[in-house]
Amino acid sequence: MLQQSANDSRSPTRGAKDRLRFRHPRREDGQAVHDLIASCEALDGNSLYCNFLQCTHFSETCMLAEEDGKILGWVSAYIPPKDPGTLFVWQVAVAEAARGRKLARRLIAKLLDSEGCEEVERIKTTITPDNRSSWRMFEGLADQ
Repeated sequence: MLQQSANDSRSPTRGAKDRLRFRHPRREDGQAVHDLIASCEALDGNSLYCNFLQCTHFSETCMLAEEDGKILGWVSAYIPPKDPGTLFVWQVAVAEAARGRKLARRLIAKLLDSEGCEEVERIKTTITPDNRSSWRMFEGLADQ
């Protein structure tokens, strides 16, 4: 498991032809988020109910990316009550069709720039030892 901190990661890169739209989730996104997570082999699944809660109760600390109405990326996070300067990133999911676009890093950067994360000074997360793509992404985010 890794506990990683990253500061000043608030500048996503965006290509000129990129049609991605970043936004906080809404209740009606719960099923699509659940399906996206299920399609990512490296991720542990959550109950559909959990994903609905993330899209409602925790929407200010979650972010999704969509293109042409389809959700291609998701980050779920929360601010621990006893550590308001920390954003704990719970899960990051990117659809296979959207990989290679630095979407995970861009999602986190957009989230950090959003209302609800103004007081965040650091990021914490846990990563299983064999999830190399997550390790690379968070190491790059920390370097940035």
